[in-house]
Amino acid sequence: RMAAVRVALDAAGSEVGLLTSPESIYYCTGLNHQGHFAFTALVLPIDGDPVLVAREMERPTVEAQATGCLFFGYTDSDDPALAVVRAIVQVGGSASVGVELGSMSFPPRLWHRITDSLPDVSWIDVSETVSEVRAIKSAAELGQVRRAARLSDKAMRTGIAAAGEGGRPSTIAADVYRAMIAGGSG
Repeated sequence: RMAAVRVALDAAGSEVGLLTSPESIYYCTGLNHQGHFAFTALVLPIDGDPVLVAREMERPTVEAQATGCLFFGYTDSDDPALAVVRAIVQVGGSASVGVELGSMSFPPRLWHRITDSLPDVSWIDVSETVSEVRAIKSAAELGQVRRAARLSDKAMRTGIAAAGEGGRPSTIAADVYRAMIAGGSG
């Protein structure tokens, strides 16, 4: 997955990607955590080690889930923009950086602090580029999507069968979850 994103970033003219949407970060690294409510970014060079920028307290989670990534943590009193700038400079992103400007997880104030700190960088909007790569599924991914759909169908049928007059919502929900977990969801 990361290789496909790197090819797309290169084709878009960027030497580094600055990915901030949780979907793109998960797609490239496997990082699946509750910490996306705080700023998290993936600095992805075309060549070399990717860098995850997140709150310092996320270090154990990042190290467990996103192997192969360097980690630049920031504390709640730090400016995360500085960690992003440091990561971009470290991976060699001095000429052109592709950035997900359409990400709901990229505050404009942070964006401005990053661009003000790197005035010589050419910024390229790659919001759609990364989404397009994510939309193309491998055979293994399609198999998992189909499996998830079958589990969802089974859970929905279970919920419909359990629903009825006087039925307790918590009992229906428990039946639905039981069907999903018994079917292999986890």
